[in-house]
Amino acid sequence: MVGSSTKITSTMLIGLKMLCVSWKEKLLKTL
Repeated sequence: MVGSSTKITSTMLIGLKMLCVSWKEKLLKTL
């Protein structure tokens, strides 16, 4: 259970990072 939960949290963090990067790129393109 613990291993799976940590795996889910890690994947969620990676997803958030990717979203942040994409948003930054979009903002830079618009500016």
